[in-house]
Amino acid sequence: MKRIKIGNKNIGGGSTVIVAEIGSNHGGSLSHALELVRAAKENGADCVKFQSFLADEIVIRRDPAYNILKKLELDYNSHLKIMDYAKKLGIPFFSTCSNSISLGWLKRINVPAIKIASTNLNCLSLIREAALTRKPIFMSTGMSGEDEIDRAVKTIRAAGNDKIVIMHCVSDYPALPGNVNVRYLTRLAKRYGCMVGYSDHTADSRSSILAVALGAVILEKHFTIKKNRSLPDSVFSLNPKQFLKYVEDIRGSESILGSGVKKLTKTEAESRKKFRRSVHARIDIPAGTVLHKEHLKIVRPYSGIDACFYDSVINHKTNKHIRKDFPVRWQDLGKK
Repeated sequence: MKRIKIGNKNIGGGSTVIVAEIGSNHGGSLSHALELVRAAKENGADCVKFQSFLADEIVIRRDPAYNILKKLELDYNSHLKIMDYAKKLGIPFFSTCSNSISLGWLKRINVPAIKIASTNLNCLSLIREAALTRKPIFMSTGMSGEDEIDRAVKTIRAAGNDKIVIMHCVSDYPALPGNVNVRYLTRLAKRYGCMVGYSDHTADSRSSILAVALGAVILEKHFTIKKNRSLPDSVFSLNPKQFLKYVEDIRGSESILGSGVKKLTKTEAESRKKFRRSVHARIDIPAGTVLHKEHLKIVRPYSGIDACFYDSVINHKTNKHIRKDFPVRWQDLGKK
């Protein structure tokens, strides 16, 4: 798998990358968009993500969603200002492209990654164009069958881009815990041989914690400053207090999961000395004695020969006197 980096954040480098999904929570206001970037940074987000679109390139004008989407547009200059502000704060900014025009904006401002939304998973021409940027591609899989995911991944790789993170996603807003099926992350990773992430549309952190345990290297969670029912993403977004708690839950779960390498804690090392048993003298043993079971016992403390070598000690001859209840050490023994 290709190494993927967003700004100074290594994807799959140990710590899960937490993305504050701003979505449309800016309401089409640049000043509010900048405020959201700052608030996301202050409340533990590693990256911020927006959605770059033009209403006329998504729906026909008579569609009921057209007027809503039109009010939520951010133009190219707004993208440029958001990028500059995010750089100033030290938080990577990237976005979802919805067509060639918005993808062109993202290329011009040189975002560190491109997101492909679930709604565009069947837009292979857009996916191909995004892949040709050679930037990391984060691809959501909501509303999709595996045949569609297969085609999209094949399209990205055929364009010479293997920097892919497939995002498990259930396109329900909000998603019910019983529907999110985070175990699917393991199948995604195995089937496509790439890193996986999780777009979490549930109301809390439980599914994200489990996703991290199952190998998710990046998480997306919708973020807002204040809930606003007139904005389509706001209702299922976390406010700053909730988002900070979400981040704390994820970091706590990472601490519990650990490194996967077996290593004694400091306390365990001390406990080992107290509670592990070793070979001791059951009676006073004169020098020159050939050891048999009646001479020995396995007791605390862990100061003699390890109990696992008890059978090996039998038939050794002692080269010094060993007092009752004292440890038997290898230097006390001669050859068999």
